[in-house]
Amino acid sequence: MKESKALGILFLAVVLMFSAGTMLFAGGEGEEGAEETGSAKQVVNYWSRNGGPLGTVMETMVQEFNAANPDIEVKLQVMTWGGEYYSKVRSAIMVGEAPEIFDVSVYAPAMFLKYVESYTEDDLRQAGIDISEYAQSAWNALKFDGRYYGVPIGLFPIGLYWNKDMFAEAGLDPNAPPTNASEFIEYGKALTKDTDGDGEIDQWGTIEVNWYNLVAWIWESFLVQNGGSLLNEDNSKAAFNTQAGIDALNLYVDFVRKYKISPLPGDAPEAFGTGKVGMIIDFAHGLAGFKSREGLNFGITRMPAFFSERPNMSWSSMNIFLSPKGLRKDAGKWNATMTFIGWIMGTDFQTRFAEGAGELPSKMDAFEALNSDPYLADVAAAIAEGLIFFPPSVVDATEIFTVMGDSMGQAFAGESSVEEVLAEAEKQVNQILAR
Repeated sequence: MKESKALGILFLAVVLMFSAGTMLFAGGEGEEGAEETGSAKQVVNYWSRNGGPLGTVMETMVQEFNAANPDIEVKLQVMTWGGEYYSKVRSAIMVGEAPEIFDVSVYAPAMFLKYVESYTEDDLRQAGIDISEYAQSAWNALKFDGRYYGVPIGLFPIGLYWNKDMFAEAGLDPNAPPTNASEFIEYGKALTKDTDGDGEIDQWGTIEVNWYNLVAWIWESFLVQNGGSLLNEDNSKAAFNTQAGIDALNLYVDFVRKYKISPLPGDAPEAFGTGKVGMIIDFAHGLAGFKSREGLNFGITRMPAFFSERPNMSWSSMNIFLSPKGLRKDAGKWNATMTFIGWIMGTDFQTRFAEGAGELPSKMDAFEALNSDPYLADVAAAIAEGLIFFPPSVVDATEIFTVMGDSMGQAFAGESSVEEVLAEAEKQVNQILAR
């Protein structure tokens, strides 16, 4: 920091230059801060883990924002999703080289509480965000000790995709997907066929994904529908090794072993996109990829009611903006970042991002624009009806998800009984939570 005498000289110099009609803009260093030009452009570096259709649509939207806000330049950098991304962000924060904004999943804020800015409702109002206009469950998931750690850009619920042409060929109503477990199994049997008569099934009713984290989240949807919970109320112990959890997992693996409407887990999006299976359970943001498949006539709907305690409940992720702690000390960067966040949270962006990438909005009036959307209308209605839940936000969430994903793999492979699988998973999860 400069000594007071030097600061006084600098201040006098600034005054003299202003009086001479010369503008001096004092900004950050290099392209990381405001550029020393007449435009006084503020650079907002944005790191994202969202590639594929999400990244493509976001890149287009960022370009639109930059064009509409000539004094701000958002620089989007897309990175590989996963634990490596979160480690990179944490490391950058620790050494003071973090971007002004980065996105994370729903379970990540607990990992970053010490390292990121939090928001009051007044902070958000100044950015044009009135939280009463958004899905309250999203804000509640981000609230710790009375402050909000993150801004919910959009929601990633799990839904059911079905192939309308395959339904019609199987004698099913192409506009009526299954609404419960019995219908799902019945329709799955009708869709499962040996189409070439060689004695081998080559068309299936459904298929489970071979990304076992998602398998675990689908099972957790069944668990919650059956009245269960992954962790106890204060997130201190596992709560899934109950009859509700056992019944949920038995139903899930029975799609393969008992009802024989599914092969072993595989590349579900590819199998669905190429007409090898009639139904898959997957994230709504897979929509953009399926829409790009020529000739694929399909629909997406809310999670069926596989159980009756809390029917249609679906696990949902969330796309969340965070900023490193200390950002608000730089008024220029803070204001530029909050301007971008306010724009992202507006109805126009929220609606268009949903239509283009399949990420459902967090802003309620954006749902109204989706009421007539041929793909997203029912999924949006389910969110508006409160039929989604978020996973517990704990520091070691990714490790817990890995344990549960590995357990799902063992169950589907038949390596252990469902009871043994859940008992071992309970033991491992409790060890993680006790650390």
